[in-house]
Amino acid sequence: MKKIVSILFVLVFVLCLSACHVEDTNGTDNYELETFTDEDIIKGTNISATFTYQSYINNKGKFGCSKMSGVKLIDTFHCYNETLKIEFTSSVTKGNFKLVVVHDGIIDVIPINQTYVYEAKNALGEYEVKVVGESAKFEITYVWEKK
Repeated sequence: MKKIVSILFVLVFVLCLSACHVEDTNGTDNYELETFTDEDIIKGTNISATFTYQSYINNKGKFGCSKMSGVKLIDTFHCYNETLKIEFTSSVTKGNFKLVVVHDGIIDVIPINQTYVYEAKNALGEYEVKVVGESAKFEITYVWEKK
């Protein structure tokens, strides 16, 4: 009896994990999102992910995942009328993916698979860095400063 219950538990667990992922249906060379809307990005922070890693050292951050579906908040910056500068480097190899900075309901999309510098002068309030994926495999690093 215990063996059957254990097998059923594992089966349900595996099905739940696989059911939560949003599949990439627009091809391997197209990283555009198909499922998540701007409203999902602004309000959502729910993900299904496997093999994620995240680190922070001083003003440097790194986040990566082997398969992620959903919206994940990875960092928040509180600014008080200063310049916020963030240098992003990203590498996306599978799925659909978007890297964004959200401030006051406005989404600034950061170009992927390159190094890009985001700068907000006279920044005031909360700036959120989020990643959005549909079965995405990726790694991003970022370095920030406030002046």
